[in-house]
Amino acid sequence: MRRRLAITGKLLLLLLVIYALLRLAFLFTYFSAEKWTIAGFAKLCYWGIRIDFASLLYVNLPFLLLYFFCDPFVQYKYKKKLLVTIFSIINLPFIALNFIDIIYFKYNHRRSTVDLVDVFGDSTSAFGSFFKQYWYVLFIFLAASILFVAIAKKILKVHVDKPVRLTLYFTSVVLMLGLSFGFARGFAHRPIFPSTPLLYFDARLQPLINNSTFNFIYSVLRRQTVLEKKHYFYDQQLDSIYNIHHQYQHDSPFTKRNVVVFVLESFSKDFFKGGSQQAYMPFFDSLMQHSTVFNNAYCNALESNKGLPAILGSLPDVMDEPIYLSNYANTTFKGLGHILKDQGYNTSFFMGAEYDHFGFARLCKMVGIDEYYSQDTYGRHPDQYDGNWGIYDEHFFKYFGEVVSQKKQPFFSVLFNLSSHTPYKIPDETAKKIHVQGQWPHQDSKTYVDYCFKQLFAKISHQPWFSNTIFIFVADHGYRFKSKPDNILTEIRIPLFIYDPQHPQYNPVDRIVKQLDIVPSLLDKLNYSRQFTSFGNSFYRSGPSFSVNRLNGVYQYLDSSDFLGYDDQNEQLVFHYRYRSDSMLQNNLIKTGSPDTKNKERLLKAFLQRVNNSLISNSLK
Repeated sequence: MRRRLAITGKLLLLLLVIYALLRLAFLFTYFSAEKWTIAGFAKLCYWGIRIDFASLLYVNLPFLLLYFFCDPFVQYKYKKKLLVTIFSIINLPFIALNFIDIIYFKYNHRRSTVDLVDVFGDSTSAFGSFFKQYWYVLFIFLAASILFVAIAKKILKVHVDKPVRLTLYFTSVVLMLGLSFGFARGFAHRPIFPSTPLLYFDARLQPLINNSTFNFIYSVLRRQTVLEKKHYFYDQQLDSIYNIHHQYQHDSPFTKRNVVVFVLESFSKDFFKGGSQQAYMPFFDSLMQHSTVFNNAYCNALESNKGLPAILGSLPDVMDEPIYLSNYANTTFKGLGHILKDQGYNTSFFMGAEYDHFGFARLCKMVGIDEYYSQDTYGRHPDQYDGNWGIYDEHFFKYFGEVVSQKKQPFFSVLFNLSSHTPYKIPDETAKKIHVQGQWPHQDSKTYVDYCFKQLFAKISHQPWFSNTIFIFVADHGYRFKSKPDNILTEIRIPLFIYDPQHPQYNPVDRIVKQLDIVPSLLDKLNYSRQFTSFGNSFYRSGPSFSVNRLNGVYQYLDSSDFLGYDDQNEQLVFHYRYRSDSMLQNNLIKTGSPDTKNKERLLKAFLQRVNNSLISNSLK
């Protein structure tokens, strides 16, 4: 018994050391600018070990059951090889996951969840590019794996167990496992969650204290998220706090104008003129001088498969998985496609990747878009394929223009571009023409997209349908410029502007707007007078002016002056910053108290209750 406990302790120590080294790598990659006190670093180490221990205990439970309850009583050949193999097979994939997140975190801003499986399935064609860029990570992982197996072999010595009293043995093992699970779970009323560190650290540090294994396991156990019904307010109170039922009165009848939504992949407001990462985009700069430009627009999700439901269905991000892959995929509601189809519109979606990339074909069905144009409908053109995601934008944009020009009016079309996604592949000939000295590849990709839109508009601006069309430009999510997550506000601020050829005036708007506001705003602009449901508000009406997104299990509320974080699992605010005067988010007002915190928390809670309870009860129709 003692020998087995000693061997188990050594194996656990090996794993804890590996996870600690991975956390240090994560720290130096993303949090090197953080100033640590001795006490603060000690607290980081303590909670890191707590979460690592919990993760490792859950992951290694099958091995522990074999090692303590089966192995002592069975003598068999190749015992050591079997134990080493099982131990390695169980642990190496999760170690690999933590290696992956050292790279992937800068793209999705959080530790990976089970959603990574879906992302990998849609990213296989880009693996070659990722390998070229990050080959050294794979090399380090392989070397670490070989060393890991070698050390495990040395620790797992085969030995003959001395006869023991079975009652004493099993009692000791059960007691040991029970205490271990108690420490892993935590002895408080609520168990340890991935969001638990928020109770002790600033929200920006949560991904550092957490690990990818724990995050992934938690999301697997909640693979199909079951939302919790909220009871913050009585139903009759909700309408007065946050109303999702809209009906706009208009003097004029519904205007059947064409609608085109251009979804800009991985664009940030900072890429545009005046931004800290400004890219050369002369066409956008010119077009925006004749558009309604929203200077303070924010995304409601940090991934494409959650940003599109916000843009096209006015549906918030409240789960690890996108809504169309969740338990609530059968929610009955009217997306923008449904509403416009009822008015006689043809509806279509264009994306140069393969059919149903990221599940977008399923999303289209959910929001009422009938026709789906993809790499499959475009046809096989190897010379126009970027080798990663799909057809280069310049070719697929031309295809979009040709197909849309054949549509019967009125039509509603969505075009999602690809070429601004990492690894930022641009056709060689075009790259020579558009490259700007001093720009990084991610900036060049934005210059390329600008060039593609210039080519597109040169062709479609002479079409008879052009002047009768409203063009909406919006990013699917923001972009992380630095490896340091020092200011999430920069990352969630996105471009959003509306070009209307019938009213080509420059109209800057400074109020806070969000992706969820696009559906109600467009319907308002078209003089739609029927009742509809939306979690956003019209740009053209007075009403709550704030945005909400979800990051690492925390709901982040943003208005014209304040930035709040609410942990709905522990039901408490975890931060409150006056970001206008505290742009680096250094002074957390939760610690000092603020008189207006409660009002903003109240609005955020009403929003969450509306979302959760509506999806649970399927009452959005």
